[in-house]
Amino acid sequence: AEPYGPGGARVTDSLAMNGRVTAMSVARDSALWATVKLSDLSPQLVRVARGKVTTFSGVKGFPRGALRAVLADDDGTIWLGTYGSGLVRFRN
Repeated sequence: AEPYGPGGARVTDSLAMNGRVTAMSVARDSALWATVKLSDLSPQLVRVARGKVTTFSGVKGFPRGALRAVLADDDGTIWLGTYGSGLVRFRN
């Protein structure tokens, strides 16, 4: 099922309006995680759960390079593959 946000807009459409979605993964708790390259080329990690959208960027230790892949593993860890900055482990 496609996740929908406020007003019935598809969440993926909302993400794409603000930048380019580069990867998506669905977590065990059904949350959708997406990596986004914003129009100013800065990376952003987005979590969509129960109609609520939460964005992560500029967090200490957050990669500055492009985010190319995302994987939500079974214990809730989010793994981010970057272009030029290696592999990043993210715990929310």
